[in-house]
Amino acid sequence: MILNKGIKKNKIDFNQINKLIPYIVETQNENIYLSNKAELRTILGVKQTFTAGIAYCKSKLLQSQEKRQLDIVSKIYSSIYSIPNEGWAKKKTNSVYSLRFSNEGIVTNGWFLFAVYVHLIDKILKLTKVENVIEIGSGRGNNIVALALKNPNIKFSGLEYSNNGVIASNDMVINPPPELLKIAGNSNLMVLNKERKKNVRFYRGNAFDIPFEDNSFDLSFTVLALEQMPHRFKDALLEMRRITRKYCVFIEPFAEANSIYGKLHLGRVDYFRYSYKSFLGAGLKPVYFTNNFPQKYKYQAGLLVTEVIG
Repeated sequence: MILNKGIKKNKIDFNQINKLIPYIVETQNENIYLSNKAELRTILGVKQTFTAGIAYCKSKLLQSQEKRQLDIVSKIYSSIYSIPNEGWAKKKTNSVYSLRFSNEGIVTNGWFLFAVYVHLIDKILKLTKVENVIEIGSGRGNNIVALALKNPNIKFSGLEYSNNGVIASNDMVINPPPELLKIAGNSNLMVLNKERKKNVRFYRGNAFDIPFEDNSFDLSFTVLALEQMPHRFKDALLEMRRITRKYCVFIEPFAEANSIYGKLHLGRVDYFRYSYKSFLGAGLKPVYFTNNFPQKYKYQAGLLVTEVIG
């Protein structure tokens, strides 16, 4: 369901994204994962997967809450990013994900949801016609690399706290997995490496003290990065607001995107779980929000576009 109630109209028609989402789901699932999906549907069955997903969520709600500590989270992700990109890509290909969209089940591999997020961000970049973009919490750089392939005229930066993440990101630019190239719709490595030298950069830094001057970027975004900082997300928002001239975009598990089960799960694991309305206090005016795209069963993410004000 699209949740734009209370959001003021913007000069850019972000509602064009609504029409794009079904197309993304159809093309990515059929063109990239049709053989896997057909096989997995036979093995698992969508109805059984849906029932199992709901049962799992309910069973976990009674467990005690875990306190999320940033130092521990950073060590975990540093270890994850130490895995070579080739191994990471193989794991995504071999993994099994059970998702839901429009009251239907989707059984696919790890690339599908990544593809959906990339195409959503890409549409926003094209609508806003920005020239300079940064991702906060860029991980191993897969989002930035895919978007750079799709938008060779935009300058991209990625900010990652983990040194291992920055190392993996630089390797991702030089040697992107074939699956990522297919999602980006660009298999020309020569073009990628040429554009990389001038248009893609990765930096090590902290989301609470971003090492860039005020108004350095047209647009900044996060993809499940605030998820890991529920107690300091406001500090990150203020920094994003400071370095951004026009728009801040978020794919995060907002309260508005989740049912009571999702909210309880987010609370139990101590993830970000708050309303997008609170972003206005950081000088970010919500102009578009939707959760109408494929989702996990445990909890759901929402896509929020905010305009920098003040």
